Amino acid sequence: MTTNIISQMAVTLGAGIQDGELFAAVAKNNAMAVGGTSMDVGVVGWATGGGHGSLTAQYSQGADNIIQAVLVTPTGEVITANECQNADIFWAIRGGGGSTFGVIVNITMKAYPMPSVHMMGLTITAKSLTTAKQWYKFVADVHRLIPTAQDQGMSGYWTMGGDPSLSICLAFFLYNKSNTTALAVQRPFVDLMRASNTTVTYDISRIYASSWYQLFSSLPTPESSGTRKSITASRFITRDSVLNKSEAFAKTLEEVGPRAPGTLNRTPNFSMSGTMTASRKPVNNALNPAWRDTVVHVISSRSWNDAIDPAKADALVCNMTYVPLNALWELEPASGCYFNEANAIEPDWQWSLFGPNYGLLRQIKGKYDPDGMLYEDWVQTRDGRLCKAYNPLESGR
Repeated sequence: MTTNIISQMAVTLGAGIQDGELFAAVAKNNAMAVGGTSMDVGVVGWATGGGHGSLTAQYSQGADNIIQAVLVTPTGEVITANECQNADIFWAIRGGGGSTFGVIVNITMKAYPMPSVHMMGLTITAKSLTTAKQWYKFVADVHRLIPTAQDQGMSGYWTMGGDPSLSICLAFFLYNKSNTTALAVQRPFVDLMRASNTTVTYDISRIYASSWYQLFSSLPTPESSGTRKSITASRFITRDSVLNKSEAFAKTLEEVGPRAPGTLNRTPNFSMSGTMTASRKPVNNALNPAWRDTVVHVISSRSWNDAIDPAKADALVCNMTYVPLNALWELEPASGCYFNEANAIEPDWQWSLFGPNYGLLRQIKGKYDPDGMLYEDWVQTRDGRLCKAYNPLESGR
């Protein structure tokens, strides 16, 4: 008899462990494991929900990296789930959400030798006479370059704001490559900015680190304080839209993105971000398949202070849910979005969050949670209470 043994570095971590703790622990062994973009992200919830981070395009999504889980089912049974036992729930918690199916005690994830990293930072600002249409055409042109760069190993994030002027900040990462290769991958972006010097100004920064953790742990961590609320609209944007529907993509970005100052009538401005860290490698798990064809996950958001009039806040929520979100949906009707970052009242959420996997996920949930103890069959009322949902939908289509 022949036995195939696969050698794989791995790390086991308990529920409640955060990115910063995971990264520091494995770095002591000159290794890394995938995680989110902030040190305080809970790894188990992040990974079971799908999980994107600066490493995931190269090393696969968080859900793809789970090797095993120990969990307590709603019926009180402690089980171990992996490819050899309880394989159905193992499939489900890798991308279908962990806490929907049970209480996860710990997970075991893949670990890898510590990579080196090239980082390129771009800050691009619209010139004073640049129109919104010109700006968003330029942003769409930037995105036309991204699929080729992703094929060469590059990934990253961007954020966009509109005050005092329209601007975008991009961070690109490239692992285990020579400096010559890194410059070649980055060159098309630099060439585009130089060719667009009548429309934008730009700054470029480049950093190389022999250890990814050395770079990541030195980056500033966003912090928030005070009492603010927000609402989002988001969608996976496919290669087809970026490469073949550039004009429609630019128009959609203009509809859902930041406005120039003075055009908002005293309402909160939009901000926008883009996640370019999807893994194209197919894995047999519950992760929404739309991830695999995603160039960028676009998130449009608006935030406000708690002191705002409740009626105005409700209007902002309604507008974001049914105007920007609809614009994104019209561009990508068959795509979806990332449920760890989705609008809480996402219409057609079964399809948007889980795609064709929703029906099987419901079946598996029925097996392990026959009384509907966990969240799927419950709705949260305005005062925060949970109430049993009436006739929950069995599919999103």
